[in-house]
Amino acid sequence: MKFDLKKSKKAIIYLIGIISFLFIVERFFIADLRNSLHKLRSKIRLVEAQLRKALKIQRNKERIVFDYKKSQPFLKIKELGEKQIIALVLKEIENVARFSGASILNLTPEEEIEKTKEYKKYKADFRLESTLQELITFLNKLQESKLLIKLDRISIFSKDEEKGILRVDGTISLAIPL
Repeated sequence: MKFDLKKSKKAIIYLIGIISFLFIVERFFIADLRNSLHKLRSKIRLVEAQLRKALKIQRNKERIVFDYKKSQPFLKIKELGEKQIIALVLKEIENVARFSGASILNLTPEEEIEKTKEYKKYKADFRLESTLQELITFLNKLQESKLLIKLDRISIFSKDEEKGILRVDGTISLAIPL
């Protein structure tokens, strides 16, 4: 009986020793390796996300460059004086109206310039006559303007129903960032 007890004690001691050894190996080597792999996977995910973003930008490069070049005249406006900016806005409206075929009856800048912390807002009131197609062209070209002009208010009245002529009153604005 004593012999079996010693044998079982030895087996228990060996078993405890093996379990302890495996625990130490897992704690100091395998867990460290697992943490390193986890950090590496996180870095890989981050780099993949950055690459996806860079590829998206690369795919849209032509549009981005086009939009940047288109906005350059707008960004350079800040360097001009207030009277020059107002004159530029009025000239742009006249050009858009001429291109669309609409006739400007009245184009008047508002004397007061709206100022906030972020921008200065220049406004002008206009009245024009046009057909429906000319009005649509006018509005589209106004939206595509290199000066980023915004239509604040518009009123459309029928002037001559037989000829399809409309009278259009409105207010446009241009906000220049400070």
